[in-house]
Amino acid sequence: MYLHLRVDVHSGTRPHYCSLRHRVIHLATKS
Repeated sequence: MYLHLRVDVHSGTRPHYCSLRHRVIHLATKS
């Protein structure tokens, strides 16, 4: 999961920022 997040960040900080936050929230909710 962490690797995927890293890839997203590398792919694009601005365009993928929303996606990144969404993923983090999803992970937090799953925990």
